[in-house]
Amino acid sequence: MKGFTRILLATLFLAASARVSSSQIANNPAMPDETPAISGYEQELSKELARELQEFSPKTDNAGNVWVDFGSGEPHRLIATGMDQPGYVVSAITGDGYLRVQRLPQAAPNGVFDALNFAQPVWVLRRNGKKVNGVFAGLSVHLQPGRVNGAKMNHPDEMHVDLGAKSREEMQAAGVDVLGKIVEAVARQW
Repeated sequence: MKGFTRILLATLFLAASARVSSSQIANNPAMPDETPAISGYEQELSKELARELQEFSPKTDNAGNVWVDFGSGEPHRLIATGMDQPGYVVSAITGDGYLRVQRLPQAAPNGVFDALNFAQPVWVLRRNGKKVNGVFAGLSVHLQPGRVNGAKMNHPDEMHVDLGAKSREEMQAAGVDVLGKIVEAVARQW
């Protein structure tokens, strides 16, 4: 009987997950992975998950966790997944219109995380939630091989985001400000 219960619970969970994924893709102009959930900023995704799981009477807590109970009795099983993603926030706007970044969470998820973002397209989220296209930029490591202690482009302090603005004022007029979220612009399929 225990084996049957496990199979039934796993099937229900997979069916619910597939239903959420396909309904979000079909009915929501914003794909699920287009809802940024950078560590510490998962609130919007939490609300979206609760909305999509509405027919299962989801519960949430003050930390933004979302869960659904299936069945009753013993033994209890928990299937959990994280909803946050590594990313960056704007830590400063330079006088010439570039964004400085701070990684969230503070520790990189792997040793090459920052290096993998160089020259990659990103979205910077404005105060009103709209996305602005940008790209990670930095000093060319190929054009400066003779420099002593030249840029290695492996740390957020050596990274900038370019949105095409020519000054801090242009950036702020576009609605981009310090603590704005920066997420990769590449859409993935679930």
